[in-house]
Amino acid sequence: MSDFDLRRPNALSFFRLFFASLVIISHSPELIDGNSNREVLKNIFGTLTSGQVAVYGFFFISGFLVLDSAMRSSIYAFMSRRVLRIVPGFVVAYLISISLVFWLGGGYFDELSPSQWAAKLSKMALLLNPAQVGSAFAGSHAPDVNGSLWTIAYEFRCYVLVAIVVFCLGRATLVFSIMSVSLAIILVSSISQGVYFRYDLGNFEPIGNVDDAVRFTMIFSIGALFQLLKENVRRSNRVALLCCILLIGGMCSERLAPLAVGVFGGYLLLYLAFLNENSVLNSINRRNDISYGVYLYAWPIQKLLIMCVPAITPTQLTILTLPIAVCAGFLSWHLVEKRAIHMRLAILRTA
Repeated sequence: MSDFDLRRPNALSFFRLFFASLVIISHSPELIDGNSNREVLKNIFGTLTSGQVAVYGFFFISGFLVLDSAMRSSIYAFMSRRVLRIVPGFVVAYLISISLVFWLGGGYFDELSPSQWAAKLSKMALLLNPAQVGSAFAGSHAPDVNGSLWTIAYEFRCYVLVAIVVFCLGRATLVFSIMSVSLAIILVSSISQGVYFRYDLGNFEPIGNVDDAVRFTMIFSIGALFQLLKENVRRSNRVALLCCILLIGGMCSERLAPLAVGVFGGYLLLYLAFLNENSVLNSINRRNDISYGVYLYAWPIQKLLIMCVPAITPTQLTILTLPIAVCAGFLSWHLVEKRAIHMRLAILRTA
Protein backbone atom coordinates (compact mmCIF):
# COMPACT_ATOMS: atom_id res chain seq x y z
CA MET A 1 0.00 0.00 0.00
CA SER A 2 1.29 3.47 -0.89
CA ASP A 3 2.45 5.79 1.89
CA PHE A 4 -0.25 8.21 0.69
CA ASP A 5 -3.05 5.73 0.13
CA LEU A 6 -6.42 7.12 1.25
CA ARG A 7 -7.19 3.83 2.98
CA ARG A 8 -4.60 4.83 5.56
CA PRO A 9 -5.73 7.09 8.44
CA ASN A 10 -4.85 10.65 7.51
CA ALA A 11 -5.33 14.26 8.57
CA LEU A 12 -6.53 15.72 5.25
CA SER A 13 -9.88 16.65 6.81
CA PHE A 14 -8.06 18.48 9.59
CA PHE A 15 -6.01 20.42 7.05
CA ARG A 16 -9.16 21.49 5.21
CA LEU A 17 -10.42 23.01 8.46
CA PHE A 18 -6.99 24.51 9.13
CA PHE A 19 -6.96 26.16 5.71
CA ALA A 20 -10.47 27.55 6.25
CA SER A 21 -9.26 29.08 9.53
CA LEU A 22 -6.15 30.42 7.81
CA VAL A 23 -8.35 32.30 5.32
CA ILE A 24 -10.07 34.02 8.26
CA ILE A 25 -6.72 35.05 9.75
CA SER A 26 -5.55 36.34 6.38
CA HIS A 27 -8.72 38.33 5.64
CA SER A 28 -8.82 40.10 9.01
CA PRO A 29 -6.34 42.93 8.35
CA GLU A 30 -7.38 43.38 4.73
CA LEU A 31 -11.10 43.65 5.44
CA ILE A 32 -10.50 46.28 8.13
CA ASP A 33 -8.52 48.78 6.08
CA GLY A 34 -7.55 47.15 2.79
CA ASN A 35 -3.90 46.71 3.82
CA SER A 36 -2.74 43.13 3.18
CA ASN A 37 0.91 43.91 3.94
CA ARG A 38 0.31 43.32 7.66
CA GLU A 39 -0.68 39.75 6.87
CA VAL A 40 2.03 37.35 8.11
CA LEU A 41 3.19 35.58 4.95
CA LYS A 42 2.76 38.68 2.79
CA ASN A 43 4.89 40.61 5.25
CA ILE A 44 7.62 37.95 5.27
CA PHE A 45 7.84 36.99 1.60
CA GLY A 46 6.08 39.84 -0.20
CA THR A 47 4.33 37.41 -2.57
CA LEU A 48 1.39 35.31 -1.40
CA THR A 49 -0.83 35.86 1.62
CA SER A 50 -1.62 32.96 3.92
CA GLY A 51 -5.17 33.11 2.57
CA GLN A 52 -3.93 32.50 -0.97
CA VAL A 53 -1.75 29.64 0.24
CA ALA A 54 -4.76 28.20 2.06
CA VAL A 55 -6.94 28.34 -1.06
CA TYR A 56 -4.17 26.65 -3.05
CA GLY A 57 -4.12 24.01 -0.32
CA PHE A 58 -7.86 23.48 -0.79
CA PHE A 59 -7.38 22.96 -4.53
CA PHE A 60 -4.45 20.58 -4.04
CA ILE A 61 -6.41 18.41 -1.59
CA SER A 62 -9.43 18.56 -3.88
CA GLY A 63 -7.38 17.35 -6.85
CA PHE A 64 -5.90 14.53 -4.76
CA LEU A 65 -9.27 13.36 -3.41
CA VAL A 66 -11.58 14.04 -6.35
CA LEU A 67 -9.50 12.16 -8.89
CA ASP A 68 -9.47 9.13 -6.58
CA SER A 69 -13.27 9.36 -6.39
CA ALA A 70 -13.59 9.59 -10.18
CA MET A 71 -11.41 6.53 -10.78
CA ARG A 72 -13.67 4.45 -8.52
CA SER A 73 -17.02 5.68 -9.90
CA SER A 74 -19.24 5.88 -12.91
CA ILE A 75 -19.66 9.33 -14.43
CA TYR A 76 -23.22 9.51 -13.08
CA ALA A 77 -22.15 8.61 -9.54
CA PHE A 78 -19.15 10.94 -9.69
CA MET A 79 -21.04 14.03 -10.88
CA SER A 80 -23.92 13.33 -8.48
CA ARG A 81 -21.46 13.30 -5.59
CA ARG A 82 -19.75 16.49 -6.73
CA VAL A 83 -22.94 18.45 -7.37
CA LEU A 84 -24.63 17.45 -4.13
CA ARG A 85 -21.46 18.04 -2.11
CA ILE A 86 -20.79 21.57 -3.30
CA VAL A 87 -23.99 23.12 -4.67
CA PRO A 88 -26.51 22.94 -1.77
CA GLY A 89 -24.15 24.57 0.74
CA PHE A 90 -23.23 27.23 -1.80
CA VAL A 91 -26.86 28.03 -2.67
CA VAL A 92 -27.89 28.44 0.96
CA ALA A 93 -24.86 30.63 1.74
CA TYR A 94 -25.56 32.68 -1.40
CA LEU A 95 -29.21 33.27 -0.49
CA ILE A 96 -28.31 34.21 3.08
CA SER A 97 -25.64 36.59 1.77
CA ILE A 98 -27.96 38.50 -0.61
CA SER A 99 -30.82 38.64 1.90
CA LEU A 100 -29.94 38.57 5.61
CA VAL A 101 -26.33 39.76 5.31
CA PHE A 102 -27.37 42.39 2.76
CA TRP A 103 -30.05 43.72 5.14
CA LEU A 104 -27.82 43.63 8.23
CA GLY A 105 -25.10 45.35 6.20
CA GLY A 106 -27.31 48.38 5.65
CA GLY A 107 -28.80 47.51 2.28
CA TYR A 108 -32.39 48.20 1.17
CA PHE A 109 -34.18 45.65 -0.95
CA ASP A 110 -35.81 48.27 -3.18
CA GLU A 111 -32.40 49.59 -4.26
CA LEU A 112 -32.20 46.99 -7.01
CA SER A 113 -34.74 46.39 -9.75
CA PRO A 114 -36.39 42.97 -10.23
CA SER A 115 -34.15 42.35 -13.23
CA GLN A 116 -31.07 43.07 -11.11
CA TRP A 117 -32.22 40.65 -8.43
CA ALA A 118 -32.94 38.09 -11.17
CA ALA A 119 -29.38 38.56 -12.40
CA LYS A 120 -28.09 37.84 -8.89
CA LEU A 121 -30.08 34.61 -8.78
CA SER A 122 -28.88 33.70 -12.28
CA LYS A 123 -25.32 34.05 -11.06
CA MET A 124 -26.16 31.62 -8.27
CA ALA A 125 -26.97 28.99 -10.90
CA LEU A 126 -23.43 29.43 -12.27
CA LEU A 127 -21.88 29.28 -8.76
CA LEU A 128 -20.68 32.86 -9.16
CA ASN A 129 -20.01 35.31 -6.37
CA PRO A 130 -22.95 37.68 -5.61
CA ALA A 131 -20.38 40.45 -5.00
CA GLN A 132 -21.66 43.84 -3.92
CA VAL A 133 -25.43 44.10 -3.60
CA GLY A 134 -26.69 47.68 -3.53
CA SER A 135 -25.26 49.81 -0.73
CA ALA A 136 -24.59 47.03 1.77
CA PHE A 137 -21.36 47.78 3.65
CA ALA A 138 -21.06 50.97 1.61
CA GLY A 139 -17.82 52.86 2.16
CA SER A 140 -16.02 49.88 3.69
CA HIS A 141 -13.06 48.05 2.24
CA ALA A 142 -14.08 45.09 0.05
CA PRO A 143 -17.84 45.76 0.40
CA ASP A 144 -18.93 42.41 -1.10
CA VAL A 145 -21.64 40.70 0.93
CA ASN A 146 -19.65 37.48 0.60
CA GLY A 147 -16.27 37.77 -1.08
CA SER A 148 -15.29 34.15 -0.42
CA LEU A 149 -17.80 32.56 -2.77
CA TRP A 150 -15.85 33.42 -5.91
CA THR A 151 -13.51 30.42 -5.72
CA ILE A 152 -16.32 27.83 -5.72
CA ALA A 153 -17.00 28.13 -9.46
CA TYR A 154 -13.33 27.46 -10.20
CA GLU A 155 -13.40 24.33 -8.09
CA PHE A 156 -16.54 23.03 -9.78
CA ARG A 157 -14.95 23.61 -13.18
CA CYS A 158 -12.06 21.43 -12.01
CA TYR A 159 -14.59 18.68 -11.20
CA VAL A 160 -15.93 18.91 -14.74
CA LEU A 161 -12.35 18.76 -16.02
CA VAL A 162 -11.75 15.53 -14.09
CA ALA A 163 -14.94 14.03 -15.53
CA ILE A 164 -13.81 14.89 -19.07
CA VAL A 165 -10.30 13.50 -18.55
CA VAL A 166 -11.27 10.29 -16.74
CA PHE A 167 -14.50 9.33 -18.50
CA CYS A 168 -13.95 10.75 -21.99
CA LEU A 169 -10.24 11.05 -22.71
CA GLY A 170 -8.64 8.42 -20.49
CA ARG A 171 -4.85 8.41 -20.02
CA ALA A 172 -5.28 10.66 -16.98
CA THR A 173 -1.61 10.59 -16.00
CA LEU A 174 -0.49 11.89 -19.39
CA VAL A 175 -3.24 14.53 -19.56
CA PHE A 176 -2.67 15.92 -16.06
CA SER A 177 1.10 15.86 -16.56
CA ILE A 178 0.82 17.91 -19.75
CA MET A 179 -1.73 20.19 -18.14
CA SER A 180 0.35 20.85 -15.03
CA VAL A 181 3.52 21.60 -16.98
CA SER A 182 1.73 23.72 -19.58
CA LEU A 183 -0.14 25.81 -17.02
CA ALA A 184 3.04 26.28 -14.96
CA ILE A 185 4.87 27.59 -18.04
CA ILE A 186 1.98 29.91 -18.90
CA LEU A 187 1.77 31.21 -15.34
CA VAL A 188 5.50 31.82 -14.89
CA SER A 189 5.77 33.44 -18.34
CA SER A 190 2.75 35.70 -17.80
CA ILE A 191 4.02 36.93 -14.41
CA SER A 192 7.49 37.47 -15.83
CA GLN A 193 6.05 39.70 -18.54
CA GLY A 194 3.61 41.45 -16.21
CA VAL A 195 0.63 40.04 -18.11
CA TYR A 196 -2.57 39.15 -16.23
CA PHE A 197 -5.39 37.63 -18.25
CA ARG A 198 -9.02 38.56 -17.99
CA TYR A 199 -11.93 37.09 -19.92
CA ASP A 200 -15.37 38.47 -19.21
CA LEU A 201 -18.57 37.58 -21.03
CA GLY A 202 -21.20 40.28 -20.49
CA ASN A 203 -22.43 40.44 -16.92
CA PHE A 204 -21.43 36.82 -16.31
CA GLU A 205 -18.06 35.16 -16.09
CA PRO A 206 -18.45 31.49 -17.08
CA ILE A 207 -14.70 31.25 -17.50
CA GLY A 208 -13.83 33.80 -14.84
CA ASN A 209 -10.51 35.47 -14.35
CA VAL A 210 -8.17 33.51 -16.61
CA ASP A 211 -5.17 34.24 -14.41
CA ASP A 212 -6.95 32.69 -11.43
CA ALA A 213 -8.23 29.83 -13.59
CA VAL A 214 -4.64 29.03 -14.64
CA ARG A 215 -3.40 29.11 -11.04
CA PHE A 216 -6.20 27.05 -9.54
CA THR A 217 -6.29 24.48 -12.34
CA MET A 218 -2.51 24.07 -12.13
CA ILE A 219 -2.64 23.43 -8.35
CA PHE A 220 -5.61 21.07 -8.77
CA SER A 221 -3.80 19.18 -11.54
CA ILE A 222 -0.70 18.81 -9.37
CA GLY A 223 -2.86 17.33 -6.61
CA ALA A 224 -4.38 14.93 -9.15
CA LEU A 225 -0.88 13.96 -10.33
CA PHE A 226 0.17 13.14 -6.77
CA GLN A 227 -2.86 10.83 -6.61
CA LEU A 228 -1.93 9.16 -9.90
CA LEU A 229 1.75 8.77 -9.02
CA LYS A 230 1.35 7.99 -5.32
CA GLU A 231 2.75 4.47 -5.75
CA ASN A 232 6.04 6.05 -6.83
CA VAL A 233 6.12 8.76 -4.16
CA ARG A 234 7.41 7.82 -0.71
CA ARG A 235 7.17 9.62 2.59
CA SER A 236 10.74 10.65 3.38
CA ASN A 237 12.15 12.94 6.06
CA ARG A 238 14.94 14.03 3.73
CA VAL A 239 12.59 14.79 0.86
CA ALA A 240 10.31 16.70 3.25
CA LEU A 241 13.24 18.80 4.47
CA LEU A 242 14.34 19.50 0.90
CA CYS A 243 10.77 20.47 -0.07
CA CYS A 244 10.60 22.79 2.93
CA ILE A 245 13.78 24.57 1.83
CA LEU A 246 12.60 24.80 -1.80
CA LEU A 247 9.16 26.04 -0.71
CA ILE A 248 10.71 28.86 1.33
CA GLY A 249 12.94 29.78 -1.60
CA GLY A 250 10.06 29.66 -4.05
CA MET A 251 7.87 31.83 -1.83
CA CYS A 252 10.38 34.65 -2.25
CA SER A 253 9.67 34.80 -5.99
CA GLU A 254 6.37 36.09 -7.34
CA ARG A 255 6.89 34.03 -10.48
CA LEU A 256 7.57 30.76 -8.67
CA ALA A 257 5.48 31.03 -5.49
CA PRO A 258 2.26 29.34 -6.79
CA LEU A 259 4.25 26.52 -8.40
CA ALA A 260 6.36 26.06 -5.26
CA VAL A 261 3.23 25.85 -3.11
CA GLY A 262 1.70 23.28 -5.48
CA VAL A 263 4.71 20.97 -5.82
CA PHE A 264 6.81 21.36 -2.68
CA GLY A 265 3.97 22.52 -0.43
CA GLY A 266 1.82 19.70 -1.81
CA TYR A 267 4.37 17.06 -0.85
CA LEU A 268 4.76 18.59 2.62
CA LEU A 269 0.99 18.60 3.05
CA LEU A 270 0.73 14.90 2.24
CA TYR A 271 3.80 14.14 4.35
CA LEU A 272 2.21 15.76 7.38
CA ALA A 273 -1.28 14.40 6.70
CA PHE A 274 -0.04 10.79 6.55
CA LEU A 275 2.75 11.17 9.11
CA ASN A 276 1.16 9.33 12.04
CA GLU A 277 -1.70 6.86 11.71
CA ASN A 278 -2.52 7.25 15.41
CA SER A 279 -2.48 11.06 15.47
CA VAL A 280 -5.43 12.81 17.09
CA LEU A 281 -5.44 15.13 14.06
CA ASN A 282 -6.78 12.26 11.94
CA SER A 283 -10.13 12.42 13.72
CA ILE A 284 -10.58 16.21 13.66
CA ASN A 285 -13.23 17.32 11.16
CA ARG A 286 -13.43 13.82 9.68
CA ARG A 287 -16.97 12.70 10.55
CA ASN A 288 -18.50 16.16 10.65
CA ASP A 289 -16.75 18.16 7.94
CA ILE A 290 -17.47 21.78 8.87
CA SER A 291 -14.61 23.24 6.80
CA TYR A 292 -16.76 24.14 3.79
CA GLY A 293 -19.30 25.98 5.93
CA VAL A 294 -16.55 27.79 7.85
CA TYR A 295 -15.14 29.00 4.55
CA LEU A 296 -18.55 30.01 3.14
CA TYR A 297 -19.69 32.08 6.11
CA ALA A 298 -16.49 33.59 7.51
CA TRP A 299 -16.45 36.64 5.20
CA PRO A 300 -19.96 37.96 6.04
CA ILE A 301 -19.32 37.31 9.73
CA GLN A 302 -16.14 39.38 9.56
CA LYS A 303 -17.87 42.18 7.62
CA LEU A 304 -20.68 42.40 10.16
CA LEU A 305 -18.26 42.39 13.10
CA ILE A 306 -16.26 45.24 11.52
CA MET A 307 -19.46 47.21 10.98
CA CYS A 308 -20.57 46.69 14.60
CA VAL A 309 -17.13 47.35 16.11
CA PRO A 310 -15.37 49.93 13.86
CA ALA A 311 -12.25 50.09 16.09
CA ILE A 312 -11.71 46.32 16.06
CA THR A 313 -8.14 45.11 15.48
CA PRO A 314 -7.16 42.22 13.15
CA THR A 315 -6.36 39.99 16.12
CA GLN A 316 -9.67 40.76 17.82
CA LEU A 317 -11.53 40.18 14.54
CA THR A 318 -9.91 36.79 14.09
CA ILE A 319 -10.60 35.71 17.68
CA LEU A 320 -14.27 36.71 17.44
CA THR A 321 -14.82 35.31 13.95
CA LEU A 322 -13.37 31.83 14.46
CA PRO A 323 -15.91 30.47 16.98
CA ILE A 324 -18.87 32.05 15.17
CA ALA A 325 -17.68 30.64 11.83
CA VAL A 326 -17.24 27.21 13.42
CA CYS A 327 -20.85 27.37 14.63
CA ALA A 328 -21.99 28.43 11.15
CA GLY A 329 -20.01 25.57 9.64
CA PHE A 330 -21.56 23.13 12.11
CA LEU A 331 -25.08 24.28 11.17
CA SER A 332 -24.28 24.21 7.46
CA TRP A 333 -22.99 20.66 7.74
CA HIS A 334 -25.90 19.26 9.76
CA LEU A 335 -28.76 21.22 8.18
CA VAL A 336 -27.64 21.34 4.55
CA GLU A 337 -24.51 19.44 3.50
CA LYS A 338 -25.09 16.21 5.44
CA ARG A 339 -28.67 16.02 4.22
CA ALA A 340 -27.48 16.49 0.64
CA ILE A 341 -25.06 13.58 1.11
CA HIS A 342 -27.92 11.38 2.33
CA MET A 343 -29.92 12.47 -0.71
CA ARG A 344 -27.00 11.48 -2.91
CA LEU A 345 -26.87 8.02 -1.35
CA ALA A 346 -30.61 7.60 -1.93
CA ILE A 347 -30.24 8.66 -5.57
CA LEU A 348 -27.38 6.23 -6.17
CA ARG A 349 -29.28 3.35 -4.59
CA THR A 350 -32.21 3.87 -7.00
CA ALA A 351 -29.99 4.41 -10.05
